[in-house]
Formats: sequence, structure tokens, C-alpha cells
Amino acid sequence: MALDADVVIGFASAVHYVHPDKSSPELWINELSVASTHQGRGIGKALIAALLDVGRTLGCSEAWVLTDRDNARAMRLYEAGGGIATQDHVMFTFRLGRCQ
Repeated sequence: MALDADVVIGFASAVHYVHPDKSSPELWINELSVASTHQGRGIGKALIAALLDVGRTLGCSEAWVLTDRDNARAMRLYEAGGGIATQDHVMFTFRLGRCQ
């Protein structure tokens, strides 16, 4: 979490992801957001770096995140943070109906 005078201006969440068929855990970066008023100041990169440090501490072999190709800001952020865009994966979405 990133704060500015006790106001949350950025946050990130991740899951320590353990596969029974893989030799080491992974870190799934679930979400990352920085308030529009504070974007472009390196906060997103700092949040990514903090998550990657947590992953290393947990013994993760890699970290991964999904985003849409047309989300240019996220694409730039993840590339600037050292991420490598791959063509190897396809995400399937399962529509479960309306949640109440």
C-alpha cells in the first residue's frame, strides 16, 4: 500500500501460488492500482518491486500478472518493472451469471 498523508494512493495484491505439479511456488500479482492524481511518480514501479521482493522471500521461481494488451499504461508499467510479455498463454473467462 502507498500512502500520502494517511490517504491510500496506491495498492497491490498478490497470491503465493503453490502448484502441486511444480517444483517451486509462484507469485500471482492479482491487481495493482495508483490514484490518477499520483501516477507517473514511480509509485507503481515501487509497488511491483515490493511484490517481487516478497515473492523472492517466499522462494517463488517467478511472478506473473495478466492485463489486456490495450491497457497501455499497465503494459508500460509491467515492462518497466522488468516483466516480459509472452504469447504463450490464453485466458479463458467463465461467465457464472449475475452475482448478488
